[in-house]
Amino acid sequence: MLFIILSAFFAIMAGRGAFFPIGAKRFDSFFWVMTLLAVGMAIWPLRQAMFEAHLETAVEKLTHRYGVEVVCHSRLGSFFTWSKLGYVEIADNAIHLRPDMCSGLRRYISDPVKANETAIGNYDIVLSLHVLTHEAMHVNQEYNEVKADCQAYQRNHKMAELLGVKPQLAAQSAIVIHRFRRPHHPYYSTACEPGQDLDEGLAGAVWLKAAH
Repeated sequence: MLFIILSAFFAIMAGRGAFFPIGAKRFDSFFWVMTLLAVGMAIWPLRQAMFEAHLETAVEKLTHRYGVEVVCHSRLGSFFTWSKLGYVEIADNAIHLRPDMCSGLRRYISDPVKANETAIGNYDIVLSLHVLTHEAMHVNQEYNEVKADCQAYQRNHKMAELLGVKPQLAAQSAIVIHRFRRPHHPYYSTACEPGQDLDEGLAGAVWLKAAH
């Protein structure tokens, strides 16, 4: 929001310099400096909006629900919800993600090979994929955390593919995510294993290759 405000301010100043010049020259150095600052300040919000739109499209295709919103919060915007990697309000289509989850998704999408290779030492990168898929299950109106988490394990490879990751790498990511899940996590359940109660038997569910 700050960048948008600054961009608008510099754009107004550039317009003022063009239409109400202080000197005789309309398009002087003041105009060009203000214009460059306005454009520069607009780049980050535009890049952020395009990235969020990319995530929204992937979630919509996975869930077949439309009008989804993905919000990548700033550190300040996550001040009161920092304990949550992501969340969706009941009966809402907006996915809220902590800033490190969005940065993790950026890194994952840009280099899934490295993300898969370094998962043991930097699990948060591939974990960000699982968080997005998990929250997508809430958008799909599954609000039981254990069930939503298990549904996500069975769909992580599909989410990765929808984000533009090649199928083989997406499958590797799904395997890594399931293999390094934490038994002490509150969403963990022994029923969320291949062949157990929460196994949906989805065709091509890559997590079947990740049994412990």
